[in-house]
Amino acid sequence: MVNKYFQSLVYFPSANFGLYKAEIFPWATFLAIFRVRKIGRIDFLLIFFLILSSLYGVYISGNVFETIRSLGAYINFFSAYFLAKALTETEIISSVRLNRFMFYFLIILGLLQIFNLIPWASSFLEFLVPRASSGALIEENRGVTLISTEPARAGVELIFIYFLFNLTIKKNYKVFLDLAMGFFLLLVVQSAMAVALYLIYISLSYIKTSILIYIISGYLMVFLQSFEGGGRSLDLIRELINTDLRDAAFIFLNTGGHRVFSIWSSYNYGLVNFFGGGVGAWQDTSIQAINLTGYDISQLRYFQLHGGGGPVAIRSSGVVSNMMLDLGIFYSILFLGSLLLYIKKTVQYLKSFWVVFPVAVTFLAKILAVGSVGTPVEIFCFILFIRYFQVSHGVSSITDLTKVNKTVSYT
Repeated sequence: MVNKYFQSLVYFPSANFGLYKAEIFPWATFLAIFRVRKIGRIDFLLIFFLILSSLYGVYISGNVFETIRSLGAYINFFSAYFLAKALTETEIISSVRLNRFMFYFLIILGLLQIFNLIPWASSFLEFLVPRASSGALIEENRGVTLISTEPARAGVELIFIYFLFNLTIKKNYKVFLDLAMGFFLLLVVQSAMAVALYLIYISLSYIKTSILIYIISGYLMVFLQSFEGGGRSLDLIRELINTDLRDAAFIFLNTGGHRVFSIWSSYNYGLVNFFGGGVGAWQDTSIQAINLTGYDISQLRYFQLHGGGGPVAIRSSGVVSNMMLDLGIFYSILFLGSLLLYIKKTVQYLKSFWVVFPVAVTFLAKILAVGSVGTPVEIFCFILFIRYFQVSHGVSSITDLTKVNKTVSYT
Protein backbone atom coordinates (compact mmCIF):
# COMPACT_ATOMS: atom_id res chain seq x y z
CA MET A 1 0.00 0.00 0.00
CA VAL A 2 1.24 3.49 -0.85
CA ASN A 3 2.05 5.27 2.39
CA LYS A 4 -0.34 8.22 2.70
CA TYR A 5 2.42 10.48 3.98
CA PHE A 6 4.47 9.91 0.84
CA GLN A 7 1.38 10.12 -1.36
CA SER A 8 0.64 13.57 0.05
CA LEU A 9 3.75 14.79 -1.81
CA VAL A 10 1.85 14.41 -5.08
CA TYR A 11 -0.30 17.36 -3.93
CA PHE A 12 2.74 19.63 -3.64
CA PRO A 13 4.61 19.35 -6.96
CA SER A 14 5.90 22.91 -6.61
CA ALA A 15 7.77 22.05 -3.39
CA ASN A 16 11.29 21.61 -4.75
CA PHE A 17 13.14 23.25 -1.82
CA GLY A 18 14.96 25.47 -4.30
CA LEU A 19 17.11 22.56 -5.44
CA TYR A 20 16.83 23.48 -9.13
CA LYS A 21 15.15 26.01 -11.42
CA ALA A 22 12.33 23.77 -12.65
CA GLU A 23 9.05 24.58 -10.88
CA ILE A 24 7.80 20.99 -10.62
CA PHE A 25 9.50 18.35 -8.50
CA PRO A 26 8.98 14.72 -9.69
CA TRP A 27 7.33 13.38 -6.53
CA ALA A 28 4.82 11.42 -8.61
CA THR A 29 7.63 9.79 -10.59
CA PHE A 30 9.37 8.63 -7.41
CA LEU A 31 6.14 7.16 -6.04
CA ALA A 32 5.29 5.43 -9.32
CA ILE A 33 8.72 3.74 -9.41
CA PHE A 34 7.96 1.99 -6.12
CA ARG A 35 4.25 1.37 -6.69
CA VAL A 36 3.41 0.81 -10.36
CA ARG A 37 4.29 -2.74 -11.39
CA LYS A 38 2.60 -2.97 -14.79
CA ILE A 39 0.86 -0.79 -17.34
CA GLY A 40 -1.51 -1.51 -20.21
CA ARG A 41 -0.54 -1.87 -23.85
CA ILE A 42 -1.72 1.59 -24.86
CA ASP A 43 0.08 3.13 -21.89
CA PHE A 44 3.24 1.28 -22.96
CA LEU A 45 2.89 2.70 -26.47
CA LEU A 46 2.50 6.20 -25.04
CA ILE A 47 5.77 5.90 -23.14
CA PHE A 48 7.54 4.14 -26.04
CA PHE A 49 6.65 6.88 -28.56
CA LEU A 50 7.51 9.52 -25.96
CA ILE A 51 11.05 8.14 -25.67
CA LEU A 52 11.41 7.88 -29.45
CA SER A 53 10.34 11.51 -29.81
CA SER A 54 12.89 12.51 -27.15
CA LEU A 55 15.68 10.87 -29.15
CA TYR A 56 14.49 12.75 -32.21
CA GLY A 57 14.36 15.95 -30.17
CA VAL A 58 18.00 15.55 -29.14
CA TYR A 59 18.98 14.94 -32.74
CA ILE A 60 17.13 18.04 -33.99
CA SER A 61 17.98 20.50 -31.20
CA GLY A 62 21.24 19.12 -29.83
CA ASN A 63 20.07 20.23 -26.39
CA VAL A 64 20.39 17.15 -24.17
CA PHE A 65 19.52 18.95 -20.92
CA GLU A 66 16.29 20.46 -22.27
CA THR A 67 15.24 17.13 -23.74
CA ILE A 68 15.76 15.38 -20.41
CA ARG A 69 13.84 18.13 -18.61
CA SER A 70 10.93 17.97 -21.07
CA LEU A 71 10.86 14.18 -20.99
CA GLY A 72 10.87 14.30 -17.18
CA ALA A 73 7.82 16.59 -17.21
CA TYR A 74 5.86 14.17 -19.40
CA ILE A 75 6.99 11.21 -17.30
CA ASN A 76 5.83 12.94 -14.11
CA PHE A 77 2.39 13.53 -15.63
CA PHE A 78 2.06 9.92 -16.77
CA SER A 79 3.43 8.67 -13.45
CA ALA A 80 0.54 10.33 -11.61
CA TYR A 81 -1.82 8.84 -14.20
CA PHE A 82 -0.45 5.31 -13.82
CA LEU A 83 -0.21 5.63 -10.04
CA ALA A 84 -3.90 6.54 -9.69
CA LYS A 85 -4.88 3.63 -11.95
CA ALA A 86 -2.71 1.17 -9.99
CA LEU A 87 -4.25 1.84 -6.55
CA THR A 88 -6.27 -0.93 -4.94
CA GLU A 89 -9.81 -0.31 -3.67
CA THR A 90 -8.50 0.01 -0.12
CA GLU A 91 -5.92 2.53 -1.28
CA ILE A 92 -8.57 4.48 -3.14
CA ILE A 93 -10.61 4.90 0.04
CA SER A 94 -7.47 5.98 1.90
CA SER A 95 -6.61 8.41 -0.91
CA VAL A 96 -10.07 10.01 -0.80
CA ARG A 97 -9.62 10.47 2.94
CA LEU A 98 -6.23 12.11 2.34
CA ASN A 99 -7.71 14.34 -0.36
CA ARG A 100 -10.38 15.56 2.04
CA PHE A 101 -7.71 16.59 4.53
CA MET A 102 -5.71 18.35 1.77
CA PHE A 103 -8.77 20.33 0.70
CA TYR A 104 -9.48 21.60 4.21
CA PHE A 105 -5.80 22.41 4.69
CA LEU A 106 -5.53 24.46 1.50
CA ILE A 107 -8.78 26.36 2.13
CA ILE A 108 -7.61 27.36 5.61
CA LEU A 109 -4.17 28.26 4.29
CA GLY A 110 -5.69 30.41 1.55
CA LEU A 111 -7.80 32.34 4.06
CA LEU A 112 -4.77 32.89 6.27
CA GLN A 113 -2.79 34.14 3.29
CA ILE A 114 -5.43 36.53 1.92
CA PHE A 115 -5.80 38.20 5.32
CA ASN A 116 -2.01 38.18 5.82
CA LEU A 117 -2.28 36.33 9.14
CA ILE A 118 0.87 34.22 8.77
CA PRO A 119 3.72 36.59 7.81
CA TRP A 120 5.94 34.56 10.13
CA ALA A 121 5.59 31.59 7.78
CA SER A 122 7.03 33.44 4.78
CA SER A 123 10.54 32.01 5.11
CA PHE A 124 9.26 28.45 5.47
CA LEU A 125 6.92 28.71 2.46
CA GLU A 126 9.68 30.23 0.33
CA PHE A 127 11.97 27.40 1.43
CA LEU A 128 9.41 24.87 0.17
CA VAL A 129 8.46 26.81 -2.95
CA PRO A 130 10.83 29.65 -3.89
CA ARG A 131 8.04 31.68 -5.58
CA ALA A 132 5.42 31.11 -2.87
CA SER A 133 4.20 33.82 -0.52
CA SER A 134 2.66 33.93 2.96
CA GLY A 135 0.22 36.61 1.81
CA ALA A 136 -1.59 37.80 -1.29
CA LEU A 137 0.50 39.13 -4.20
CA ILE A 138 -0.93 42.63 -3.81
CA GLU A 139 1.88 44.35 -5.71
CA GLU A 140 1.10 42.21 -8.76
CA ASN A 141 -2.70 42.61 -8.34
CA ARG A 142 -3.00 38.86 -7.74
CA GLY A 143 -4.28 36.57 -5.01
CA VAL A 144 -2.70 33.80 -2.95
CA THR A 145 -0.32 31.06 -4.07
CA LEU A 146 -1.25 28.43 -1.45
CA ILE A 147 1.72 26.03 -1.71
CA SER A 148 2.38 26.65 -5.35
CA THR A 149 4.36 28.95 -7.61
CA GLU A 150 1.49 31.22 -8.62
CA PRO A 151 -2.25 31.76 -8.04
CA ALA A 152 -3.21 30.30 -11.43
CA ARG A 153 -1.55 26.95 -10.77
CA ALA A 154 -2.79 26.91 -7.17
CA GLY A 155 -6.37 27.59 -8.28
CA VAL A 156 -6.44 24.93 -11.00
CA GLU A 157 -5.02 22.29 -8.67
CA LEU A 158 -7.51 23.22 -5.95
CA ILE A 159 -10.43 22.80 -8.38
CA PHE A 160 -9.67 19.12 -8.96
CA ILE A 161 -8.98 18.50 -5.29
CA TYR A 162 -12.45 19.98 -4.69
CA PHE A 163 -14.07 17.69 -7.28
CA LEU A 164 -12.83 14.62 -5.44
CA PHE A 165 -13.78 16.15 -2.09
CA ASN A 166 -17.25 16.89 -3.46
CA LEU A 167 -17.98 13.17 -3.73
CA THR A 168 -17.88 12.81 0.05
CA ILE A 169 -20.28 15.61 1.02
CA LYS A 170 -24.03 15.43 1.47
CA LYS A 171 -26.03 16.26 -1.63
CA ASN A 172 -27.92 18.95 0.31
CA TYR A 173 -24.74 21.01 0.65
CA LYS A 174 -23.53 20.67 -2.94
CA VAL A 175 -25.03 23.90 -4.33
CA PHE A 176 -23.77 25.96 -1.40
CA LEU A 177 -20.26 24.51 -1.58
CA ASP A 178 -20.10 24.93 -5.36
CA LEU A 179 -20.91 28.62 -4.95
CA ALA A 180 -18.53 29.01 -2.02
CA MET A 181 -15.75 27.42 -4.05
CA GLY A 182 -16.42 29.82 -6.90
CA PHE A 183 -16.17 32.85 -4.62
CA PHE A 184 -12.99 31.44 -3.05
CA LEU A 185 -11.36 31.22 -6.48
CA LEU A 186 -12.60 34.69 -7.46
CA LEU A 187 -11.79 36.59 -4.27
CA VAL A 188 -8.99 34.63 -2.59
CA VAL A 189 -7.03 32.92 -5.36
CA GLN A 190 -7.95 35.67 -7.87
CA SER A 191 -6.95 33.75 -10.98
CA ALA A 192 -8.82 34.43 -14.22
CA MET A 193 -7.66 31.08 -15.59
CA ALA A 194 -8.96 29.12 -12.59
CA VAL A 195 -12.26 31.02 -12.56
CA ALA A 196 -12.81 30.41 -16.28
CA LEU A 197 -12.10 26.70 -15.86
CA TYR A 198 -14.43 26.45 -12.87
CA LEU A 199 -17.22 28.21 -14.81
CA ILE A 200 -17.19 25.30 -17.26
CA TYR A 201 -17.98 22.95 -14.39
CA ILE A 202 -20.66 25.25 -12.96
CA SER A 203 -22.35 25.73 -16.34
CA LEU A 204 -22.52 22.00 -17.01
CA SER A 205 -23.51 21.07 -13.45
CA TYR A 206 -26.49 23.41 -13.45
CA ILE A 207 -27.32 23.33 -17.14
CA LYS A 208 -31.12 23.41 -16.52
CA THR A 209 -30.81 26.76 -14.77
CA SER A 210 -28.01 28.15 -16.94
CA ILE A 211 -30.25 30.78 -18.55
CA LEU A 212 -31.13 32.23 -15.16
CA ILE A 213 -27.48 32.14 -14.11
CA TYR A 214 -26.42 34.03 -17.24
CA ILE A 215 -29.11 36.67 -16.68
CA ILE A 216 -27.92 37.19 -13.11
CA SER A 217 -24.33 37.23 -14.36
CA GLY A 218 -25.29 39.98 -16.79
CA TYR A 219 -26.49 42.19 -13.94
CA LEU A 220 -23.38 41.27 -11.97
CA MET A 221 -21.15 42.35 -14.85
CA VAL A 222 -22.78 45.78 -14.82
CA PHE A 223 -22.10 46.02 -11.08
CA LEU A 224 -18.46 44.98 -11.52
CA GLN A 225 -17.81 47.95 -13.78
CA SER A 226 -18.04 50.24 -10.76
CA PHE A 227 -16.18 47.88 -8.42
CA GLU A 228 -12.46 48.47 -7.94
CA GLY A 229 -9.91 45.79 -7.15
CA GLY A 230 -10.44 42.03 -7.26
CA GLY A 231 -7.30 40.99 -9.11
CA ARG A 232 -6.68 40.04 -12.72
CA SER A 233 -9.81 37.95 -13.11
CA LEU A 234 -12.11 40.93 -12.45
CA ASP A 235 -9.84 43.20 -14.50
CA LEU A 236 -10.29 40.92 -17.50
CA ILE A 237 -14.09 40.78 -17.01
CA ARG A 238 -14.31 44.58 -16.83
CA GLU A 239 -12.18 44.96 -19.95
CA LEU A 240 -14.34 42.53 -21.92
CA ILE A 241 -17.53 44.35 -20.84
CA ASN A 242 -16.25 47.61 -22.27
CA THR A 243 -15.28 46.31 -25.70
CA ASP A 244 -17.00 45.04 -28.85
CA LEU A 245 -16.93 41.52 -30.24
CA ARG A 246 -14.49 42.44 -32.99
CA ASP A 247 -11.75 43.21 -30.47
CA ALA A 248 -12.55 40.37 -28.03
CA ALA A 249 -10.11 37.94 -29.70
CA PHE A 250 -7.31 40.50 -29.54
CA ILE A 251 -8.00 41.15 -25.85
CA PHE A 252 -7.75 37.44 -25.06
CA LEU A 253 -4.54 37.14 -27.03
CA ASN A 254 -3.06 40.27 -25.51
CA THR A 255 -4.23 39.82 -21.90
CA GLY A 256 -3.35 36.12 -21.79
CA GLY A 257 0.34 36.85 -22.20
CA HIS A 258 1.85 34.03 -24.22
CA ARG A 259 -0.64 31.38 -23.04
CA VAL A 260 -3.54 31.93 -25.44
CA PHE A 261 -1.31 32.47 -28.45
CA SER A 262 0.81 29.42 -27.59
CA ILE A 263 -2.29 27.22 -27.59
CA TRP A 264 -3.32 28.41 -31.03
CA SER A 265 0.17 28.09 -32.52
CA SER A 266 0.83 24.64 -31.00
CA TYR A 267 -2.39 23.06 -32.26
CA ASN A 268 -1.83 24.59 -35.67
CA TYR A 269 1.73 23.20 -35.73
CA GLY A 270 0.60 19.71 -34.70
CA LEU A 271 -1.96 19.59 -37.50
CA VAL A 272 0.70 20.41 -40.07
CA ASN A 273 3.48 18.30 -38.54
CA PHE A 274 1.76 15.00 -37.81
CA PHE A 275 4.54 13.66 -35.57
CA GLY A 276 5.49 16.94 -33.93
CA GLY A 277 8.87 18.57 -33.68
CA GLY A 278 10.36 16.30 -31.04
CA VAL A 279 10.32 16.35 -27.23
CA GLY A 280 12.87 18.87 -25.99
CA ALA A 281 13.07 20.84 -29.24
CA TRP A 282 10.38 23.34 -28.22
CA GLN A 283 12.76 26.31 -28.29
CA ASP A 284 13.01 25.90 -32.05
CA THR A 285 9.59 24.44 -32.86
CA SER A 286 7.64 27.04 -30.86
CA ILE A 287 9.16 29.81 -33.00
CA GLN A 288 8.30 27.82 -36.12
CA ALA A 289 4.77 27.44 -34.78
CA ILE A 290 4.46 31.20 -34.18
CA ASN A 291 5.60 32.00 -37.70
CA LEU A 292 3.28 29.34 -39.11
CA THR A 293 0.19 31.19 -37.80
CA GLY A 294 0.93 34.22 -39.98
CA TYR A 295 -0.34 36.52 -37.21
CA ASP A 296 1.25 39.93 -36.66
CA ILE A 297 2.62 39.31 -33.18
CA SER A 298 4.17 42.78 -32.98
CA GLN A 299 0.73 43.93 -31.76
CA LEU A 300 0.84 41.70 -28.69
CA ARG A 301 2.24 43.06 -25.44
CA TYR A 302 4.09 39.85 -24.50
CA PHE A 303 6.15 39.80 -27.69
CA GLN A 304 6.74 43.55 -27.49
CA LEU A 305 8.28 43.13 -24.03
CA HIS A 306 10.17 39.88 -24.55
CA GLY A 307 10.98 39.82 -28.25
CA GLY A 308 10.96 43.42 -29.39
CA GLY A 309 7.86 42.61 -31.42
CA GLY A 310 9.38 39.45 -32.88
CA PRO A 311 8.95 35.74 -32.08
CA VAL A 312 10.48 34.20 -28.95
CA ALA A 313 10.49 30.62 -27.74
CA ILE A 314 7.44 29.89 -25.57
CA ARG A 315 6.14 26.80 -23.83
CA SER A 316 2.55 26.04 -24.67
CA SER A 317 -0.26 26.01 -22.12
CA GLY A 318 -1.94 22.63 -21.61
CA VAL A 319 -0.69 19.05 -21.74
CA VAL A 320 -2.28 18.18 -25.09
CA SER A 321 -1.22 21.45 -26.72
CA ASN A 322 2.36 20.58 -25.76
CA MET A 323 1.85 17.09 -27.17
CA MET A 324 0.67 18.65 -30.43
CA LEU A 325 3.86 20.72 -30.61
CA ASP A 326 6.27 17.99 -29.47
CA LEU A 327 4.62 14.76 -30.60
CA GLY A 328 2.01 15.71 -33.17
CA ILE A 329 -1.64 14.92 -33.74
CA PHE A 330 -1.30 11.11 -33.94
CA TYR A 331 0.17 10.87 -30.43
CA SER A 332 -2.36 13.35 -29.07
CA ILE A 333 -5.25 11.32 -30.49
CA LEU A 334 -3.77 8.12 -29.04
CA PHE A 335 -3.55 9.70 -25.58
CA LEU A 336 -7.00 11.30 -25.66
CA GLY A 337 -8.55 8.13 -27.07
CA SER A 338 -7.06 5.98 -24.30
CA LEU A 339 -8.25 8.46 -21.67
CA LEU A 340 -11.78 8.64 -23.05
CA LEU A 341 -11.99 4.84 -23.20
CA TYR A 342 -10.98 4.72 -19.54
CA ILE A 343 -13.68 7.25 -18.64
CA LYS A 344 -16.26 5.34 -20.68
CA LYS A 345 -15.91 2.34 -18.36
CA THR A 346 -17.36 4.47 -15.58
CA VAL A 347 -20.19 6.26 -17.35
CA GLN A 348 -22.21 3.15 -18.22
CA TYR A 349 -25.15 4.30 -16.09
CA LEU A 350 -27.20 7.45 -16.69
CA LYS A 351 -26.98 8.69 -13.11
CA SER A 352 -23.20 8.32 -13.01
CA PHE A 353 -22.93 10.01 -16.42
CA TRP A 354 -24.52 13.25 -15.18
CA VAL A 355 -22.18 13.35 -12.18
CA VAL A 356 -19.03 12.57 -14.17
CA PHE A 357 -19.85 14.66 -17.25
CA PRO A 358 -19.18 18.20 -15.85
CA VAL A 359 -15.97 17.10 -14.14
CA ALA A 360 -14.77 15.16 -17.19
CA VAL A 361 -15.36 18.08 -19.56
CA THR A 362 -13.60 20.45 -17.15
CA PHE A 363 -10.66 18.07 -16.98
CA LEU A 364 -10.49 17.80 -20.76
CA ALA A 365 -10.50 21.59 -21.01
CA LYS A 366 -7.66 21.65 -18.50
CA ILE A 367 -5.39 19.23 -20.31
CA LEU A 368 -6.25 20.74 -23.70
CA ALA A 369 -5.41 24.33 -22.86
CA VAL A 370 -4.46 25.02 -19.22
CA GLY A 371 -1.30 24.59 -17.16
CA SER A 372 2.11 22.99 -17.48
CA VAL A 373 2.88 19.47 -18.66
CA GLY A 374 4.37 18.01 -15.50
CA THR A 375 1.75 18.97 -12.92
CA PRO A 376 0.39 15.72 -11.42
CA VAL A 377 -2.41 16.93 -9.10
CA GLU A 378 -5.16 17.31 -11.69
CA ILE A 379 -4.68 13.96 -13.45
CA PHE A 380 -4.19 12.15 -10.12
CA CYS A 381 -7.37 13.57 -8.56
CA PHE A 382 -9.42 13.10 -11.74
CA ILE A 383 -8.51 9.41 -12.12
CA LEU A 384 -9.25 8.93 -8.41
CA PHE A 385 -12.60 10.62 -9.04
CA ILE A 386 -13.34 8.12 -11.81
CA ARG A 387 -12.13 5.13 -9.84
CA TYR A 388 -14.10 6.10 -6.75
CA PHE A 389 -17.22 5.61 -8.83
CA GLN A 390 -16.05 2.10 -9.59
CA VAL A 391 -15.53 1.39 -5.90
CA SER A 392 -18.95 2.89 -5.14
CA HIS A 393 -20.93 0.82 -7.64
CA GLY A 394 -22.28 -1.17 -4.73
CA VAL A 395 -24.18 1.92 -3.55
CA SER A 396 -27.84 1.81 -4.65
CA SER A 397 -27.79 5.41 -5.88
CA ILE A 398 -24.52 6.28 -7.54
CA THR A 399 -25.19 9.99 -7.10
CA ASP A 400 -25.60 9.66 -3.34
CA LEU A 401 -22.05 8.81 -2.40
CA THR A 402 -22.53 10.15 1.12
CA LYS A 403 -23.77 6.66 2.02
CA VAL A 404 -20.14 5.62 2.10
CA ASN A 405 -19.06 8.67 4.09
CA LYS A 406 -18.40 6.48 7.10
CA THR A 407 -15.77 4.74 5.03
CA VAL A 408 -13.96 7.93 4.06
CA SER A 409 -14.61 9.97 7.17
CA TYR A 410 -11.89 10.78 9.65
CA THR A 411 -14.21 10.28 12.57
